[in-house]
Amino acid sequence: MKKILIFLFSLFTFYFSFFTFHSFSQGVGINTTGNEAKDAALLEVGDGTPDTKGFLIPRVNLTNVATYAPLTGTPVISLLVYSITAPVDGSGSGYYYWNSSTTTGKWIYLTAPSNGPGTDGQVLTSSGSGAPTWTTPTGGITSYSRSSTLVVAASNSLDLVNADYICNGTSDQDTIQAAINALSTSGGTIKLMDGTYNISAPIKIKDNIALIGSGIGTNLKLISGSVIGSSINIIENFDKTNGNIQITIKDLKLSVTDYSPYNHGGIYFTKVGSGTYSGARMGCIIENVVADFPGNSAITFITCRHSVIKNCILKSNVGAGAYLNDCNYITVQGCVIPMSSSGVQLGSSNLCSVLGNIITSAQQYAISVNGNQNIISNNVCKDNNRGIILNVSSENIVSNNIIGNTSNHGIYVLGGGTERNIITGNYVFLSYYDGICLNSANNNTITGNYLFDNNRIKYYQSYQTYSGIGITSDSDNNIIQGNNCRKGTYQSWGIKVESSNCDQNVIQNNDLKESGTSGNLTDAGTNTILKNNNALDVTYQKDFIRMKNTSGSALAAGDAVILNSAATGDEVTTTTTKGDTKVFGIVSETTADASLGLVQILGKTTALKANGTSDIAIGDFLTTYTTAGIACKAGAGDMAFAIALEAYTTDDNAGVIDALLITPRTIPSPAVPSGTNPGEMLYWNGSAWITVIPGTNGQTLTYCNGIPTWGDCPPVIGDNYQGGIVAYILQTGDPGYGSGQTHGLIAATADQSTGIQWSNGSFTTTGATATVLGTGNANTNTIVTSQGVGSYAAKLCSDLVIDTYSDWYLPSIDELNKLYLNQGVIGIAADFYWSSSEVDYQFTWFNYMPTGQTYPGTWTKDHLDRVRCIRSF
Repeated sequence: MKKILIFLFSLFTFYFSFFTFHSFSQGVGINTTGNEAKDAALLEVGDGTPDTKGFLIPRVNLTNVATYAPLTGTPVISLLVYSITAPVDGSGSGYYYWNSSTTTGKWIYLTAPSNGPGTDGQVLTSSGSGAPTWTTPTGGITSYSRSSTLVVAASNSLDLVNADYICNGTSDQDTIQAAINALSTSGGTIKLMDGTYNISAPIKIKDNIALIGSGIGTNLKLISGSVIGSSINIIENFDKTNGNIQITIKDLKLSVTDYSPYNHGGIYFTKVGSGTYSGARMGCIIENVVADFPGNSAITFITCRHSVIKNCILKSNVGAGAYLNDCNYITVQGCVIPMSSSGVQLGSSNLCSVLGNIITSAQQYAISVNGNQNIISNNVCKDNNRGIILNVSSENIVSNNIIGNTSNHGIYVLGGGTERNIITGNYVFLSYYDGICLNSANNNTITGNYLFDNNRIKYYQSYQTYSGIGITSDSDNNIIQGNNCRKGTYQSWGIKVESSNCDQNVIQNNDLKESGTSGNLTDAGTNTILKNNNALDVTYQKDFIRMKNTSGSALAAGDAVILNSAATGDEVTTTTTKGDTKVFGIVSETTADASLGLVQILGKTTALKANGTSDIAIGDFLTTYTTAGIACKAGAGDMAFAIALEAYTTDDNAGVIDALLITPRTIPSPAVPSGTNPGEMLYWNGSAWITVIPGTNGQTLTYCNGIPTWGDCPPVIGDNYQGGIVAYILQTGDPGYGSGQTHGLIAATADQSTGIQWSNGSFTTTGATATVLGTGNANTNTIVTSQGVGSYAAKLCSDLVIDTYSDWYLPSIDELNKLYLNQGVIGIAADFYWSSSEVDYQFTWFNYMPTGQTYPGTWTKDHLDRVRCIRSF
């Protein structure tokens, strides 16, 4: 033991005879002279003069640049070693430093050219391992200017060695801005390495500058403390007064640490890009940017020109994904915009394109346009509050978009001055309101769209009647052509012209087969042209031509007119010739003399002026009369231009009747009649000879409603008959109809109750489920048998006796619908009426008489509805 102690003492004595170790507060010096360390150094090795000794770094055997071992202890950034071995993915043996404070970092190779400084034109060349060398390229000289591209690293970037600027994690925009300012005046590129850059003030981009990240791993994060009580954007352009040009932002992410303040934004550019034609200057390209913002718009352009936003992911809970105000020539393309206030918003912006974006769950609009000559095409807009809106906007094209499940209109064309837009090739489905709605919009073209199952709000509010295409509120001169409408479950109408102040719209060549639950088309407009629409009957075909009035005085709506003999062929006048061969149509609007006005030449009218000296019956041909502007019943040899849709028998010229305008044709003279059986008689019905079947002995020939009939006149609708009022006469195809026989329904003269329940105090299944005409009596008997004695709808009718007639019953739903057809003559109230047709143990069918709408399964059987009992004859 004594020998060991003596040896150690001798060793330390020998060591300190050669080296002196001094440690002071300013640093540590290791040398042979005893000098202190320089005050600028934490550690100084050597005596400060040219030394003849080196400094050995610890030598290890690294196995892989991604493996901290064989080192032990807590990893520290910048830990330096010399690897004797060549680690996997390394650059051979040499010096390496560790780039992380955890074991998940990486060994970084320290390298320098192996052949010293290069010469002009040489480039660094790597052999795949070891140090690079300076070589002269065989294909010519390649230059590299550090002033045109600068690399900036975040504080946590993986590679700090190759960075020109390294951020410290606090107000990193200052470091990035310093790099931008260091570029030459002609511009250049700032390359941001992967990592998180903490931003507390805007980065301001100058002309001809590209700010390019390394993908989504480059995260510019606005720190929460910087946005409280202030409005801060992550990136802005440098000169908001005079503007900037040729800016590129790409391959990075914009985010914020705190989701509570809403006054911050992502990219905010003002006056970037300028000019037109040869003076145009490119604004900016924003590409492959991911923006996740709860605050203002992810990207905002104010008064920008000639710029592109493409292939970005943009989210902004309060603002828009992309907001453009007072901008021209901007393209937003290929972006995904989820859960923003609005997807893309154009405010006072023209000549912009919104192409191929996917916009979902917007709180307001998927795409909002206020501007002219923009293109909105090939976008997918799903689950948004509103779809695409054109608000006071003209000459825009909205095409080939998919718009589904919106909580408002799918496409909304709104506001005075919204004109000459083309809406084409869009697929719009499951909108809460109309698929496409024109509101105070004129001269637009709606063509080639597919509308399916809109009016989804009807699921919650059964009275709503929105349509595939809705035209409302003074929308005039629009063309609705070649669209395909299908009703699905909720869509009430294929096309709906809602108000009379919608004038001269053209609706033609649309496929409206099964396009609405209420009907295929409803038209309350004025002078609507309806032509060649599939699944509409002849009364829904209307055509108008603008003609010049040369009658010498003003023409009024409903006046019958003829073609005037004029070379121009565009003149009309009145006539006093009955059956005039040049009859043309009827005037549709008041037209002053020598002025142009609309003349209807085809379709249904409710305004034809008529004289009833010769009684006009439904179906009679109509021609011109001896009084100017008036129509009358046509006879043999007359030129007919209309068919009466209602009767008029008063001997005056004051009649205004419904009629169907047809292509003018001459009424032929009747052929000489001839019978085939003894006792037959024939009568002329205005267009043909009708045979009267011979009567039996003792019968009297009676003239009934213009028709000779053997025996008493059969009852007609509205007659008091067998205890009530005739409410319906069976027609061909009705159950119980017999040729030459008169059968139908008689309604009691008044309601038997203004409010009584269907059930007898509890919900049970009675089995009275029949709905068709002729089943109400059996239903009533089934209900009474099932429910027994009590006070309820069916029992009320079963017990009813009027004028000895005791076979009254509660009508089935189809029978109740027949009462709706003639409700005026039987005094039906504008209210809900029970039928005897049961749906299930809890619900039954009823009819809302103001509209004739029938409802299954809406009200339970204990609801109080009206009852009108009927009987059959």
